[in-house]
Amino acid sequence: MTPLTPQQSGEAATGIADSDLLRARESLKQHALTLAKQWQSLSAEGWNPAHGRGIQLAARQIVKASERLRLSLSRKASELESALRVFVETSESPEVEQIEHLSGLISMLASTALAVDLAPLHAAEVAQPAPVEPTQASPTSRVDGRLVVLGMDEEQSAELLEALREHRIDLRVADSPLDIGSGGEWPAAILFDGCMIEAAASMARYWADQADPSLAPKLGLISSRRDLGRKLVASQLQIPYFEPPLDVQRLIEALGLVSSTGSAAGRVLLLDANRERAVQQAHWLTEIACTVRLAIDATDLATAMADFRPDLVIIDGDLPENLGLACVQAVREWPQGAHLPIVVAGDSRNLRQREDAIAAGADEYLIKPVKPRHLSSVVVSRLHRARRWASLARPEAAAASAFLPRNAFLDRLRRLQPRREAAAIYVALDDAEQLRKQLGLARLPELDQVVGDLLISRLGAADFAGLYQDFAYLLLVEREERHELMAIAEALRTSIESSQAVLGGQRINLHGSLGVALLSAGPVETCVDNARAAALAAQQLGGNRCLWFDVGSSAIKPAEREARAGALLARPQERPATLLGQPLLPLRGQVSEQYLITPCWPSEQPDQAPLTYADISRLGNDSSRLQALDRRLLAQALDLRADQLKRGKQLRLVMELSPGHLQQASFLPWLAGELKQRKLSGSGLAVVLPSSLLVDHLDQLVTTADAMHRLGLRIGLGDFGRDLAAVARLKLAPIDLVVLAPEAIHSSKGPVEESTLASLVRRAQDGNAQVVARDIERKEALALVERLGVEYVLSTAVAAPSTEFQFEFKSWLRQR
Repeated sequence: MTPLTPQQSGEAATGIADSDLLRARESLKQHALTLAKQWQSLSAEGWNPAHGRGIQLAARQIVKASERLRLSLSRKASELESALRVFVETSESPEVEQIEHLSGLISMLASTALAVDLAPLHAAEVAQPAPVEPTQASPTSRVDGRLVVLGMDEEQSAELLEALREHRIDLRVADSPLDIGSGGEWPAAILFDGCMIEAAASMARYWADQADPSLAPKLGLISSRRDLGRKLVASQLQIPYFEPPLDVQRLIEALGLVSSTGSAAGRVLLLDANRERAVQQAHWLTEIACTVRLAIDATDLATAMADFRPDLVIIDGDLPENLGLACVQAVREWPQGAHLPIVVAGDSRNLRQREDAIAAGADEYLIKPVKPRHLSSVVVSRLHRARRWASLARPEAAAASAFLPRNAFLDRLRRLQPRREAAAIYVALDDAEQLRKQLGLARLPELDQVVGDLLISRLGAADFAGLYQDFAYLLLVEREERHELMAIAEALRTSIESSQAVLGGQRINLHGSLGVALLSAGPVETCVDNARAAALAAQQLGGNRCLWFDVGSSAIKPAEREARAGALLARPQERPATLLGQPLLPLRGQVSEQYLITPCWPSEQPDQAPLTYADISRLGNDSSRLQALDRRLLAQALDLRADQLKRGKQLRLVMELSPGHLQQASFLPWLAGELKQRKLSGSGLAVVLPSSLLVDHLDQLVTTADAMHRLGLRIGLGDFGRDLAAVARLKLAPIDLVVLAPEAIHSSKGPVEESTLASLVRRAQDGNAQVVARDIERKEALALVERLGVEYVLSTAVAAPSTEFQFEFKSWLRQR
């Protein structure tokens, strides 16, 4: 299959139908207007996740409309959608610079989309065709060791391509997915540019449908900049994602491009200012199955030591100003350099120079010109000896060092069979480049020792730690419950922040960004990548914070909230809730002094938002704990009502509870005892349960409702209208009130049809239930629900939740 030419693309687009083309254009412009209006609202009212989600949805619609019309606008819209994803999913607010970046993208998108004229389409306006799944001949073979790089700018990626070629990889560059697999021959791996996520997804779908998946190439995505939105999408697609700082060796291993023979022979780092000579020696070493990385100066050497993690280093001893000997000393002072084989090659036969090299830390001295046989024998001998030494010295090394090498950490992680909740924690020191300049190469082992002391002191007997790369560490932590994993991560962050490190006579202020990922049944590399993604997201949000990667939703969330919520759920008696009351504003209803109770738990830290009941109920995998918390909250609410009665005020409280009480026979007797103890009637309390009970547990709901009515309590259902099956069964249970789901009133796609909302209200009232509408913030929405017969509304604009319970209902009714 050959790609469409611009002219053919234009014909394809204009050939749809004039009416369809007109509708597509108007749809694009409508979404652009929505985008601009949403941004204006956000600019006027300040950032909030709801507005961010609206802009994200508008950007997503622009992507779809642009792809249908084959406009290049879709790429910028995808970039905007990806940029917003991190803030929407983490509930974090963007910094000033990030707001400016978003504003520029939105202005460009809105103005371009509103100005576009699609009749006729000119070739210049037509983008490349949307990603097309391959239609070549059926796959017949796979070329091991071949990598196809797709969509990358050769000039920008020259360094990467050179590094890949140094590893003797059969490297090909393609311009289109259609250029791959001609004649049925497929590469071992395909590396897509980060902007080609859709093409990578199409390729993955294509191979999922093939009869022989063993021929499928490994897929990867690479970006020239950090982009958390793309990383999250790649994670959802289960495609490895690589971004700066790039670890070439990790990329090669993740794409399956290292043969077992080459891996066994080892990685050799070769420092030589003479490029031609270095390349020749690299060819000799690849013939004995070594993977070789070239460096031309000390800076290259430092970078390669961190990224490449060599098994042996060859250094040119004739570099100017004794730089060769200085590099030997620097390698020896590296965290893993104590037993690393170092070979020095020099011109001079002077015994003094050879002695200087050995004194600096070299294991072998070769005299130039180096012969292939001599070089190969020395490298093989030194690698074998180093491996024998490593096997003998491993117990002593483990005892002497706080951190395992990265490969040893991953090997141990693969063998791990945890009996409790377990997580990988990625610890990234913030401002790594500044620390590198401040400390220099020689001080890195001391820094690792300081960080090791801080981290290891908080780990348990079953936990272990590893060195991932410079300024980055990995931990495996086991605890009884998930929230304890989040708590230990937050404690580690605090420990790093409060440290008083002194290195080389200068005080170092350390801050760390931590990422947590729960250990699951998949590859351990995926778990580590998820933890690393969360840590990098924490750095993008300003650093010195802890986030965790939720695999279920592929979202990144604050770990401290998870830790606080879990601790509170485990011990609800230790932290009483603050009860906030929001008045139910009567429209057609006749009862005043009704308040919806919203519990929250303020943090001791002023910069942390209070916990909500929703935060805690999300952790309710242990229903007994959530029920214990509900009882605690009910007791507090009854105490509040009794206290207000003593002051002469009759409050009617509405509380939302978890559905687990339906299966707990002791709940209603307990509640009757609490009412009797405080000399209260049940008429002042309404309990709201999920509407889904109408579908899942109707009989238990009816039994519970009848028992509550005998106590004088009212029973309600929340999120009414979310599940249409529950709406149809409302008449089957004696329900007193329903709270409409927010999306039943205003959907993210726009206003809900009035007829749909009217039908919900009518169904509820036919079942003798009063209707409560929440989140009614605009006058138009208030007028609509009143016209449709809704009895009560909740409106933060009129009365926000408060601890005072002093709302003037009489004044509200007079205004009506």
